[in-house]
Amino acid sequence: MAVIFDGRCRFCTSQVRWLQRFDFAQRLSFISLHDPLVSQWWPALTYEILMEQIYVVPPLASDPEDLPARNRWFGGILGVRYVAWRVPLLWPVALLLSIPGTLSLWKAMYRWIARHRYRFGKLGPACDPDGTCKLHFPEPDTSKSSD
Repeated sequence: MAVIFDGRCRFCTSQVRWLQRFDFAQRLSFISLHDPLVSQWWPALTYEILMEQIYVVPPLASDPEDLPARNRWFGGILGVRYVAWRVPLLWPVALLLSIPGTLSLWKAMYRWIARHRYRFGKLGPACDPDGTCKLHFPEPDTSKSSD
């Protein structure tokens, strides 16, 4: 699954880095909503929609015309809960988000955080001018020696 996030948001990118560390099985990939590939790969998710909340989307179908497979996604707190169930260290969070009768509370909290995410800072240079962020294509670590 791919997590589409705001790569210009300091809070968002720090959460993604945290998720990458705990996703030992590497079940998730991450891509900034500002990356031009997002509009090509998931055309139903407009820029405006993506600016409101994160989305967890399936990997690209082998057949580009398989739109039903490309249009199944989870947004906002449902995306967070979906991710939490797939990362074993986050299962306690998934259980908390799955308590019956609490979904409206979690949705409201998520919407508030999403609307105020730039209070934590906005990243400009983290993304190239074309919108591609290095976060989902990490540079190899050349500082380690291979002795």
